[in-house]
Amino acid sequence: MDDADPQRPPSAWWAGMETNLVDCPECGLPATKRHDGRLPSTHGPVEHVHLRCVLGHRFYGPTDLLLHRHHRRGR
Repeated sequence: MDDADPQRPPSAWWAGMETNLVDCPECGLPATKRHDGRLPSTHGPVEHVHLRCVLGHRFYGPTDLLLHRHHRRGR
């Protein structure tokens, strides 16, 4: 598709894209999130994610723990 297409609205390239920004569990700054599927556990499959913040902090673990950890610490 040609980016200079006058028939295409300027914001059309955003269509269907999901924002993958979350708070970093360590510092609270923006971090990108990448879903990495489900891994087995003793209580059934658990969804896991990779996070990487703008300062370089990296995390890999269960979605429930990483995406809510910052708020649980009271910041």
